[in-house]
Amino acid sequence: MNSKLLTTIAALLIFLMVGYFNYNKKEPQAAVETVPQKTNVSEVLAPVETPLKTVGLFSLEEQHIIDTILVDFNNKNYQASLTTAETAFQSATRGGNFYNWFLSHLPIILTSLAWKKINTNNCSAAIPLLKRAEIFSKHVATLKGLAICYFKLKTLSSSEEYFEKYLEREQTDNQMLILYSETLESSFKYKKSIEALEQAIKNSPEDDTLKTRLASMKEKAKQGSQQVSLSTSHFNLSYHPSDDYDIVDFILETLETSLEEFINKYSFREPKVPIEVILYPKDRFRKVMGHGPKWASGVFDGRIRVSIPTDQARISKFSQIETVLRHELVHALFSLMTNFRSIPTWVNEGIAQRLECSGGCEHNFFSITQNSFLEPKQLNGSFLKLDRVNAQLSYHQSLYLILAIENDKNLQGTNPIERIIAKIPSTGPLSSNRLLKPLRMTFKNLHQQATKLWNDRVALKPIP
Repeated sequence: MNSKLLTTIAALLIFLMVGYFNYNKKEPQAAVETVPQKTNVSEVLAPVETPLKTVGLFSLEEQHIIDTILVDFNNKNYQASLTTAETAFQSATRGGNFYNWFLSHLPIILTSLAWKKINTNNCSAAIPLLKRAEIFSKHVATLKGLAICYFKLKTLSSSEEYFEKYLEREQTDNQMLILYSETLESSFKYKKSIEALEQAIKNSPEDDTLKTRLASMKEKAKQGSQQVSLSTSHFNLSYHPSDDYDIVDFILETLETSLEEFINKYSFREPKVPIEVILYPKDRFRKVMGHGPKWASGVFDGRIRVSIPTDQARISKFSQIETVLRHELVHALFSLMTNFRSIPTWVNEGIAQRLECSGGCEHNFFSITQNSFLEPKQLNGSFLKLDRVNAQLSYHQSLYLILAIENDKNLQGTNPIERIIAKIPSTGPLSSNRLLKPLRMTFKNLHQQATKLWNDRVALKPIP
């Protein structure tokens, strides 16, 4: 199969949205890092070379049907290709060349259609297609699709099963080893999770990020062995038994109440699977994360991880913990509803800061800086590698952009933040202009407007 044929299915991208928040110092209030975790299909399914011109292999009618199937397949109209193939397969003579052609090609069509569903965040529709394909052939792309879908749907035992089947044949796929490690962590199988990361390091011994991830997982294993779990309708919370139960109860209530508010008021979509939340003592949180700025007190990396105070004043910090939880919950919901696609940082961070206080937090934007407004490129990129001063400015100005939208008297209709969230497309890249399209606004115009307000030192406030 030549290289041109290896382009039918785009590799699924899983982005871990990592948000940091500090509630103890007047440091940057939030940050988000988009870390691409590519899960490339090793043997990408493609239009299949078939002996269509071989004399006597197929009748003219059969050849016409195959041509029709392959034309639809080449045009990525996999549903039409499958419909034609299934109809013809039912009438094909068992054991004949035409019948055998379908036996070898139906799993490819089924898996191709399934991956199209996966890339539109529709694993519920993809899994039956992949299971049917598996009956015909255990192609690595089929096994990979099942592992990823069960991973996304948090069906942990099935996810683990298919990761193992896939990795038995593709031991050097580090991205899948990382996701397998994540699956095992969710099942509290830390020993196997560590072994998966050790295999990844063996594959790429020069990759320092894998070594950092391994050290982090070992600390998570240490903490996880001492934790217990408690669940609600939408959240699975892990915590240390010594934690005050009133804090645990407060956290679960805060998460459920905030989720209901975000869904009803801002059109975030209800998560289809429970969101994992893990609490760590403040003195262990940094070792667990192994990366990020020292002022971080919360993170979303596929799970919400929160540092909780360990001193006697922890009860007085409920309001700060609430702010952290609401902030990271926004990151979690964005990640789930966008299928972990990359989202402009100013949108992710700006809205997270806007919603971290019920009714909106008030900020004094001009008490700490006289800096000019950042360029669009700086506001769209990652903030984590910025120094403290520039990071703080980036977060402030991300929120300022959201407040500029919210205070724009020229915008008609419902809450503009709600309109942005409600209209997030299910597929395709999420550029600033695409997200602003429901408001009939471009990022260039918004940036110019916000820059003028900033330069004029206009103290924007959230609209209740």
